[in-house]
Amino acid sequence: MASASVVGAPAPQASTTPPVVASQAPEVSYAQRVRAVILPYILFPNDVEGNPVTQIRVTTRPTGEVIDAEVVVSSGSESWDKSVRRAVLRANWMPQDVDGKVPPVLIISFRPKP
Repeated sequence: MASASVVGAPAPQASTTPPVVASQAPEVSYAQRVRAVILPYILFPNDVEGNPVTQIRVTTRPTGEVIDAEVVVSSGSESWDKSVRRAVLRANWMPQDVDGKVPPVLIISFRPKP
């Protein structure tokens, strides 16, 4: 199972809605939602040693459609880098943030292991 983090997502804003009761579903972070969109598309290469990090710059339209995905920091494993980039492109969209917007550029970090 790969792990991910997202940079570029706006910070959560104070809300005027009532607090969530413990019995209600917990709030999911924007990074967790982005991760959930991309992870099903990652085909894990067997030749990855250790737990290297790949950083991908994702450019999106306001609708969330992915325009481009570019490796900005290589993990040192070309197959892992390509696998993550392909997964972002196959996912083809990024979720909206709490304000209903999609950041135009995201930097997403992925590791092969949690």
